[in-house]
Amino acid sequence: MKNVKITLISSRNDIYDHLIHLKEMAEFKLLEEDQLSNLNEMNPHTIIVSSTTKNKTPFEYLEMMRESFPDTALFFITDQLIESDVIHAYRLNCDGILLTSQSAEIIQAQIKSALNRITTLMSRKAKQSPEFKLNQDSRILTINGKVYELTPIEFCLLNTLLQKRNKIVKRSELQAALWPGIDEDRSNSVNTHVYNLKNKIPELSEFLKAKKGVGHLLILPDLIQSYDIDSKSRILVIDDDEEIRDILKTILQNDFENIILVEKAEQALELIQNENFDLILLDLYMPGMNGFDFLHKYRVMQLNTPLIICTGYATDENKTKAIRYGAADVIEKPFTNASLLTQVKGKLSAS
Repeated sequence: MKNVKITLISSRNDIYDHLIHLKEMAEFKLLEEDQLSNLNEMNPHTIIVSSTTKNKTPFEYLEMMRESFPDTALFFITDQLIESDVIHAYRLNCDGILLTSQSAEIIQAQIKSALNRITTLMSRKAKQSPEFKLNQDSRILTINGKVYELTPIEFCLLNTLLQKRNKIVKRSELQAALWPGIDEDRSNSVNTHVYNLKNKIPELSEFLKAKKGVGHLLILPDLIQSYDIDSKSRILVIDDDEEIRDILKTILQNDFENIILVEKAEQALELIQNENFDLILLDLYMPGMNGFDFLHKYRVMQLNTPLIICTGYATDENKTKAIRYGAADVIEKPFTNASLLTQVKGKLSAS
């Protein structure tokens, strides 16, 4: 495989020596823990984390690597196969577990398989990625060859959305950009302008996502389908990411008064055993008890509370498994407030 880079993170030279055969298929380097700052420049296609790290646990490194290099093949290598380590590694979305006792042929085959899978996924993404061009002088937006001439208000609105670096864009910020110096509430006008802009440019959400970066959550004042719901409904949010918890609360709190946030699935399990909730929002991959573990216990308890999975790993396999375990639906991160609220209100009105 030409131009492939493989990096091993380990405190043991003997593991590097055992994997030296990887030089037959790629550029293979050993990176010690105090050299991790160089990893971005190396831009590896495959990262192998050894079980014998010193400064951090190998699972902390695996989590760091998966977050920093989402499109890189990630492996965990160990001398001995321990069930808890295997479960932990796969929960962190590892592509595979390698054993120092395995032959060169088996190790190379696993790495090649992962690289081929990732290459296929990246190729599909590239084909699906639209081409965008925004001309600041002529106020013309071009998306996949379609040309949209923007009015001054539409141009101002779009630029404001693009320039905001935070994950939430408030109506008040859009109002201040459209009508500077005016204090009166014009939220209805903001809604109308955004709604008209999204109608005019169907690809707008995709354009904003591409410009602001994958993983950025953008709140737009979309028009939400009307549902007969109780504003006092109790909603339990389970996510280990504090920022995501705060974002979900921000989206929900305009419509619901009782939003309970918890960091760990274990805490949530205690809560649902003692308190009643009308809906649960659950992340899949969390330290300790993960979303699937929680779902299993939730199903055993035979609760009627609708549960929605919110995850950045909404693969077909995860969706199928989650629904089989009792989830009402799966929402992929990043999402807009419209998609989230539509799901939440729909499930509450049906329950």
